[in-house]
Amino acid sequence: MTRGSERAARLRELRDRPRLAPGSREEAECARLYEAFLPLNREVLQMCTDWQISPAGAPNDHADAAYDWSVIDRLEALDDRVGPLLRRLGDADARFAPYRDRLRAARQRVVSGERDWLTSPRVDSYHTMWMELHECLLAALGRER
Repeated sequence: MTRGSERAARLRELRDRPRLAPGSREEAECARLYEAFLPLNREVLQMCTDWQISPAGAPNDHADAAYDWSVIDRLEALDDRVGPLLRRLGDADARFAPYRDRLRAARQRVVSGERDWLTSPRVDSYHTMWMELHECLLAALGRER
């Protein structure tokens, strides 16, 4: 199975999981945490756009190391802020527990110089894992995009 088909199967599996019981303590906690997730989601999306598009509006060729490091610095700061939210989500429901390690692993690869690990759909990049987390949250809460 290719990486793309593995990822697609994982997303289907996420969507097929039962939603959290309406009115349960877990649902209430995850709904509260989802509201805290949304502003971080906007930051992740902007950071990914900034990684892919240079300030001049052209595709980022990653020739400007200072610019790339400014985005990586934002990734590190944002990821540090995401940690507590992910720990609380994992405490509320085990389906969220793996995301802290997956996001941290992608972050470390970006910091180590592996550029694809921020936004590439061909690997379990930070953006890919973030998107999967978002899908998992929506499915658990019975919400649509």
